[in-house]
Amino acid sequence: MSYQPLDWDIISLLQMKKDKIDTISLFNSMNLSNIERFTFDRSIAISQFLLDKGLKRSSVLDLGSSGGVFALTFKIILDAHVTAIDDDRYILIQGETESSSIKMMKNRLKRLNIQGIIPINTSIEEYIGNLPPIPLYDSVLLLNILHHFYTGYGQGSSYGQMDFEETSQLLRKIGAITSKYLFFEINSSVIKDYEQYLTDIMYICNFRKLEYVTRSVATDGSLRAIWCFIK
Repeated sequence: MSYQPLDWDIISLLQMKKDKIDTISLFNSMNLSNIERFTFDRSIAISQFLLDKGLKRSSVLDLGSSGGVFALTFKIILDAHVTAIDDDRYILIQGETESSSIKMMKNRLKRLNIQGIIPINTSIEEYIGNLPPIPLYDSVLLLNILHHFYTGYGQGSSYGQMDFEETSQLLRKIGAITSKYLFFEINSSVIKDYEQYLTDIMYICNFRKLEYVTRSVATDGSLRAIWCFIK
């Protein structure tokens, strides 16, 4: 399957060439599905954002890591040390079994002989709850997770919709372990609906500002936007 970027401008493409990022070879080596092609685009865009910030060989926490596309891209391009968290009780990958996301990632790591990525099968609440409230990760990804704190956590989840205090406690802890960047993704058509929610997060987590990263395209073709809270 040949690869072409979905939504990058010529400046970004020239910068990636300058940085010697061979996106086509990287995409082909991962043996990704058509659906994961969208995920790959997003991972490249964030990798370029972090390269522009001079952030290589950093620590990354990927919350809701699915099959590990972000983790692999960050490791290969940024030489990052990545901890990838996913809860297989609530994830379906490509119509496979509910235990497939972490298993898929481990198989890819083995096939590509990639070191420096730690896949963990647990919930975000459980993992974050066991960490000390100190800056442990340069970057944290909440790309397809942050909106769950607003609308309700997980499809068919036993957690249900967290109340404001529960959400605040979890976000405060995530903010505490983030030393530089917290990435999230949101549907472009509803960004205004989340304005107060995002303002609350900045206040709760002590972030200094909010920065736009790039547009993204969901598997259903809808436009989304990737943003970043910055310490």
